[in-house]
Amino acid sequence: MNLELITPKLIEQALRSIAQAEAPPEILLDLKLLNTGERSSKIQKEVTLAQHLNRLTTTALDQQRYMEELQTVTKKKTRAELLEELERDFQTTNSELKAWSALYHRYLSPVPIDTATLAESANIVEQHYRRYVKQGLKYLTQTLQEAELEARNQYQAAPDRYLPTPKYARLFGVQKHIKDLAYQLSSQDGPRFLSVEGLGGIGKTALAHAIALVRAASGEITTTLWVSAQQESLSGEGNLLKTDKSTRTLEDVVIQLARQLEMHNLAGLSATEKLERIRPTLKQDPYLVVIDNLETFEDTKTLLPALEPLAGTSRFLLTSRHTLQHIPYVYTFTVPELSFDDSYALVNNELQRRGYTDMLPEDLMHQLYQATGGLPLALKLATAQIGRLPAAEILAGLQDTDREKTNNMYTYIYRRSWQMLNNAAKQLLVYGMLLVGPEGENLDFIRGMSGLSGADFESGLGQLLEYSLLETNHSLECPHYYLHRMTITFLQTDILKRW
Repeated sequence: MNLELITPKLIEQALRSIAQAEAPPEILLDLKLLNTGERSSKIQKEVTLAQHLNRLTTTALDQQRYMEELQTVTKKKTRAELLEELERDFQTTNSELKAWSALYHRYLSPVPIDTATLAESANIVEQHYRRYVKQGLKYLTQTLQEAELEARNQYQAAPDRYLPTPKYARLFGVQKHIKDLAYQLSSQDGPRFLSVEGLGGIGKTALAHAIALVRAASGEITTTLWVSAQQESLSGEGNLLKTDKSTRTLEDVVIQLARQLEMHNLAGLSATEKLERIRPTLKQDPYLVVIDNLETFEDTKTLLPALEPLAGTSRFLLTSRHTLQHIPYVYTFTVPELSFDDSYALVNNELQRRGYTDMLPEDLMHQLYQATGGLPLALKLATAQIGRLPAAEILAGLQDTDREKTNNMYTYIYRRSWQMLNNAAKQLLVYGMLLVGPEGENLDFIRGMSGLSGADFESGLGQLLEYSLLETNHSLECPHYYLHRMTITFLQTDILKRW
């Protein structure tokens, strides 16, 4: 929002609306000053706007009264007391005090008082009182502009504010990829659209997140915008269902972009109209827009051409299981499987994290690598079973699968884990986790969905974490848990229908 749009007339309109318990001008809801969190609703912003206008006015009035050694407005007062204070304000020669007092008593007084009565208490004609109100509106407009400018400076200092909490503790074998792809997105001649592609479980989202962190830390972008398709859920019959808040269409994506750009005044416009309003912002300032899990959107043939005009100064980073090599303006990068050394480092790190002091013998690691092909998720899941089953038994089962058929390998791994779970863990996995979205949920939500309590819940949760069937956002203050998309797939296709 341009600061020049904040005018005394607009502020007066807002004050009138608030006094009449009506919605203020929607354009004011785009103020960065009103940001109370990523998910602030329109009503929350309206309330915050009213609070800010009141606070700015009363603070300024208090300051002017303090200079004249008069009482402040912090204490609740009756109608008579308010009129007495107004009279004392106008007995001074302080014109700024008079302006703030006239404005406060006209629009923000806890007791509604008509202008004629206010003018009489101020011992001036009504027309003269209105002039002071107009001057007060000018003061409030300038004060609000200054507060908004300060809020924008703080807002711009957090270019990673829309990045989700990282869902990894440490990445292996991708540092060169992170460096190279971050450079591609920063280079003047680099691609406007970059697609990170590969098999499920190979770490596309983690790689994109790490790249976005590098770009945010560079200080070269305004903000990272992050849009991810909502996971699917399963019905009691095992059918795959869309969640109510799924992000799957062009309209869904545009709504997310407008929200993160704080363009709430675009609500009600069509997707095409929203894109036209968003385009100048992304063209003027450098943003990084991440579209995660692109393959789950309903029509990428419509989505990407609609987003293509937005790129230029801003860049788009995509993740997808399906290749976009056929689209001429998209640069594609296929995430390779981990090397043997990086796979070995990942496995030993997982063992150490679980409290094991010994490294996996190198000969067994060669067999594990041969069976999994260096896929991070497969390595992580197989390592989770080591210690519960003899390593040789795990490897023997893996080697019986066709390495060229990745799904067979995943099926074996998940089936082994499923067979080792106790009943509480199975119930928690099927009933407590299937409705959890990609951002995860806290333990209270999961406990309620699972129907488990006490020791059963703790036992089930411990097993799922132990076997790497739950992922976490690694937040110490507010841990959330979720299922990897491949886990959901096998719950639907194998566990619920076959096992």
